[in-house]
Amino acid sequence: MITVKEHELVLRRIRESHQSTIRRMASEIEHLKAMLKKAKDSTKEVKRKAHEDLKDAIKEAKGRKRQKTPGNKHDAKWHTRYEELKAYKDKHGHCNVDKNDADCKDLWQWCQTQRTNYSNLVKGQETSMTSERLKLLNALRFQWVRNKTP
Repeated sequence: MITVKEHELVLRRIRESHQSTIRRMASEIEHLKAMLKKAKDSTKEVKRKAHEDLKDAIKEAKGRKRQKTPGNKHDAKWHTRYEELKAYKDKHGHCNVDKNDADCKDLWQWCQTQRTNYSNLVKGQETSMTSERLKLLNALRFQWVRNKTP
């Protein structure tokens, strides 16, 4: 049979053994907490940087007034339609192409596109409206806002 002193000695050894384990585990927990905090801070920094980059990209895109470069096949098509509009004006005395005129459906659509491109230019958005095109249409007294009656 175990005496009280022996029992106390065994209990003390068990406590000491567990306390060193508890201290070691507490130390590991503190180390893991520090690593987690560092990871959170790093994640916050990455998110902050990504957010700043996104804001900068949006700001740059808003500040940029982009125009498509003329001189390609679209430029040639544009000038062809422009010549059609000149002929229309010579015949009718104005540039308000009638939507209901079956012979002029494509020209009417082109005029609407020019109005949209002009509106985009005014808003600072991407557009194919160049200063040259703007001058040519203004020379014809093109109406940027469509009247209901020609």
